[in-house]
Amino acid sequence: MVTSNAGKTVIAAVLGICSGAGSIARADTGSLLIFADVEIKWDSTGEVTRNTIINLTNGYREEVRVQLFFINGDPPLAPAADGSERGHPGCNHAGCRIRLSRYQATYWTALTGVPDGCPFAVLDPGSPPGRPDPEHPGGRMLRGFILALAVDNVGREINWNYLHGDALVFDFNDDAVWGYDAEGFRALAGVHGQMLPNPGELQLNGVEYEAAPSRLLLNFTAAGDVPLFGDDRLVRVDTALTLLPLTQDPRQDNEGPPKTKAKFDITNMDEVTFSGTTRCITCWDQTLLSQYDPPNHFLFEHIHTEVGWATIDGVASTVCLDSQAAALVGVAVRIVSFPPMTHSADWTGDGAVSAADLAGFAECLADSGPSFSATNPGCHTVFDFDDDGDIDLQDFAAMPFAVDVRRSYSAIPLIGQGSQAATIYFDAPEP
Repeated sequence: MVTSNAGKTVIAAVLGICSGAGSIARADTGSLLIFADVEIKWDSTGEVTRNTIINLTNGYREEVRVQLFFINGDPPLAPAADGSERGHPGCNHAGCRIRLSRYQATYWTALTGVPDGCPFAVLDPGSPPGRPDPEHPGGRMLRGFILALAVDNVGREINWNYLHGDALVFDFNDDAVWGYDAEGFRALAGVHGQMLPNPGELQLNGVEYEAAPSRLLLNFTAAGDVPLFGDDRLVRVDTALTLLPLTQDPRQDNEGPPKTKAKFDITNMDEVTFSGTTRCITCWDQTLLSQYDPPNHFLFEHIHTEVGWATIDGVASTVCLDSQAAALVGVAVRIVSFPPMTHSADWTGDGAVSAADLAGFAECLADSGPSFSATNPGCHTVFDFDDDGDIDLQDFAAMPFAVDVRRSYSAIPLIGQGSQAATIYFDAPEP
């Protein structure tokens, strides 16, 4: 699927399990769907800067109910000691049930649930919404994932391998959109429409539902300033990797969120393999490859080739407290910054150009002007687009070009190999 948005083209690839040598070939429909990356973000003024649209389709000639479980991916956050920030729940869940008529396709936004779903934002209500966004000072965020399963009229899971879903994530700062198909698991037990044998337990074991993958493969571009074109031009590349253990337990009385250690074995273009890169995962994790703890072999400066591939295993380890071996699924989004302009217009240094940066420009403009320099050298570093030593309206006219070339996002596939049992629990209604 190729989506064009305001002159930018974003390739949205199928994510999760793909077919290939030694891999699991899975249909894109199922009785259970997993939307692995749902995001809402706000800037310091409360404006929505990122939102997710969930698309869901019933591909059968009869109506069906779909139970939705929303899971907050981030851990609990204690209130600030000085009272400046409220406490936030973490790895908590909420849910609702919707009805899809015959062959119905519908959608809703994560922020509001409009027009035909329910709001993801209920996971962390309050004012201002969400929790602090560490990547954007003053910004807020809410992130996690959605489980969608076919159920009968009272909420018990059934065999209904005609659900299909996908998500579109919109970033309004970068004027970009990227998308992925929901991970589908077909029910294998029973016949179409029949209740499955273990109410409240989704057993991904190759008997009740399709088995989970035992490992994931990721083909990636090295993180950093990479000479992709073989000359002096550098392209800044990073990848946001989202992973979640498939052993989930959104019940009222559970034993806490699942924990595992993601272990990466990374091979570069010269077939040299590096080990030692790991990541502790509790419930859900989304991290830029450039931000992994050392030894970080995703970095161009470490693997010394432009691309590589990694196997990802969820293992038990004393390094990650209370972790257990777990099957993983997820999504990956490559983020490319084209050769940047010398001056970024990002006065606040938060990675985005917003009203706060315009206020910074106004300060610099008042302190400078045609033929005389600003006293703050930062003004020239950030805003002097024509490099003439002053800040004036010609620099203001160049600011939109600095914004327009910021980032491009594209989904890249994670490939599942092998098979491994996993169980997802939920509070099933009494028969």
